[in-house]
Amino acid sequence: MSGKPTDVTSSSARSAGDIERLASDPSATPEALRRLSHQVPRVWHLLARNPATPTEVLLRIPFEAGAGHLLQNPVFPFLLLDDPSLSGATAALRCGLARHPDTPVELLWALSEGGLPELLALAQNPRLPGELREKIVSPASSDLRLLLARASPLPELFHRYLLSDASQRVRHWASQTIGACKTCRPWRALLRQAQRCAEGHAPRPLSLPQQRELLAGGVWARVLLARQPWLDEEIRFVLSQDVALQVQRTLRRSAAPAPGNVEKYPVPRGGSLRHEPRCRQKGWRRGAGQEE
Repeated sequence: MSGKPTDVTSSSARSAGDIERLASDPSATPEALRRLSHQVPRVWHLLARNPATPTEVLLRIPFEAGAGHLLQNPVFPFLLLDDPSLSGATAALRCGLARHPDTPVELLWALSEGGLPELLALAQNPRLPGELREKIVSPASSDLRLLLARASPLPELFHRYLLSDASQRVRHWASQTIGACKTCRPWRALLRQAQRCAEGHAPRPLSLPQQRELLAGGVWARVLLARQPWLDEEIRFVLSQDVALQVQRTLRRSAAPAPGNVEKYPVPRGGSLRHEPRCRQKGWRRGAGQEE
């Protein structure tokens, strides 16, 4: 009899249970598993965990949820040896790996070199390393920070970075997106207090713990910290080495208080960050009310 052979995945040849057992069978042939990936989409999660599944099939997983199943595959470390950044994987799989908390740190760093979808997915990873978090909110990634500020829900790890961002648009959208979040209320209160201290309207300077909190924030928070009339010497040294040029310029412009005169809390230069350069051009010190 020379009839056409019956497909192994056809409903007449195998039941649903047989197909699932074949998709999860480590002894199955790569050709049979490849055929299953084309004809039976519902077994993708089983194929992602099967160590016998061919590499090109594993990298062709079309949904983000497949990343969790792929991380359980014993051959996943060998995939990283062949391609450390998994450049041949689908966009959905790369985003799923970037968002998954069990993804190796080396792969997270490799995915950070990708496009905006991978970076936005990395921002939602609850176990994102601190160095990688700072890279995502770096001054060079203004478009990414704006998209991240408009994302909903906004990851809590980036609250203090985006609420104290150097861009007013990023701060605006982050404030609108976060809403009445209890996590960021103390941070907002600290930013308002730092602004009052910089304008000379607060009864006392910021304490050392508050200065350290601002030092761990975004560029705008560090600019406010550099404008304070009294700074701890350690904080001043760290600000002098800041990578943001506006922080260093603001620190050089701020005058340190006289020794032993901290209790008097000297009045700083008046005006906001936007109006202060104009006031200096006029040679007028608004805080003291006299010409410089």
